[in-house]
Amino acid sequence: MCRRLSFKFCTIIAAIIIASCLLVALTQPSRRSSYKGKTLRSWLELIQSQNLLEVEEAEAAVRKIGANAVPTLTAYLSHRESALEKRLPKWLTGSLSRMGLCRRGVFWDNYYHSKALCGFRALGTNGVSAVPDLRRFLADSTDRRLANDAAIALVFVAPLQAARLAEEWIANTNRAVSSRAMDMKWELMHAEAIAKKRKEAIAKMRAEAIARGQKY
Repeated sequence: MCRRLSFKFCTIIAAIIIASCLLVALTQPSRRSSYKGKTLRSWLELIQSQNLLEVEEAEAAVRKIGANAVPTLTAYLSHRESALEKRLPKWLTGSLSRMGLCRRGVFWDNYYHSKALCGFRALGTNGVSAVPDLRRFLADSTDRRLANDAAIALVFVAPLQAARLAEEWIANTNRAVSSRAMDMKWELMHAEAIAKKRKEAIAKMRAEAIARGQKY
């Protein structure tokens, strides 16, 4: 019993150290990039809020931060779980979350990848300095998911270059590459319509908030 408790305690301590190092490594660039007293990392938390008004504010903040956001977004996009992170039991990550030492899901690749894509969408062509890294990720045949995410990010920051690549890849005999090209073409075709719908939804939510006496 004592041995089991000792092992569990050591596991918790080790996980806390790993979590701390991971969070410091991933947030260090964002400390140099802030707006209205909030770091880029804080804005990236809000960028996936259920409240579209918060999303709008977060996206505007990312645009204000501009090219300084690129290193953090690139690091988020390319984040990979270490072997030890993958072994962390669910009860442990849950405990760390309840203790306020990390957010639930912070060890999942999707936690970072999704925020990176939202950030690149908000940044738009102001994030063109990310293109060399995105092209490098696209060339990585060992990580299909990273390549797919990099393709979508390229649509956001360099749409003309993305369109050329999509046309080049659409007839590729490699199914993964041709599928990636189709995803890129879909994003390029529907970007304007999606932006319009989001703008209408935000306007509606703002009008409802004002009707309730809230100020935005």
